[in-house]
Amino acid sequence: MPGKEFLDVLVKLASLGTSGICIFAIFWIGWLIWHPPANPDPERHRTLRFFMAVCVIIALISLVTGLKSAEFNADAIRTLETKNRKQTDELKLITEKMSRYEAGLLQNQEVAESLSEVLKQKEVAALESNAPLEIRRHIKMLKSSIARLRGATN
Repeated sequence: MPGKEFLDVLVKLASLGTSGICIFAIFWIGWLIWHPPANPDPERHRTLRFFMAVCVIIALISLVTGLKSAEFNADAIRTLETKNRKQTDELKLITEKMSRYEAGLLQNQEVAESLSEVLKQKEVAALESNAPLEIRRHIKMLKSSIARLRGATN
């Protein structure tokens, strides 16, 4: 059935948007020029040619804007891909730094625990014997170092 095929072609042209409609209009006007009515007026052919020219101009404008839009979108996509790649690299770097930092925190926690044990022993020894001033200073330094290490791990 030729009518159905013709409608399918119209639907495909319409799916092309403005340029598809213009192409359809150009062919339709061409068909009207080739198949005039029984008594055409003299302005008919000139008017149809004018409308055909307007459709060609609209189709060309649509073509140019479509190409420029595609070019702009391609540039935007390239920019976003580059930005995404940079952010992914930064995220990997931050993740690596965080894992190293967390490993360091665990080491700091272990060091703080070891220093706490040493401090307990030194405090007990300092209490048993009348410790000199220097050992008391060392005990205070150990306490502040442990407090800093624990502060860094929390």
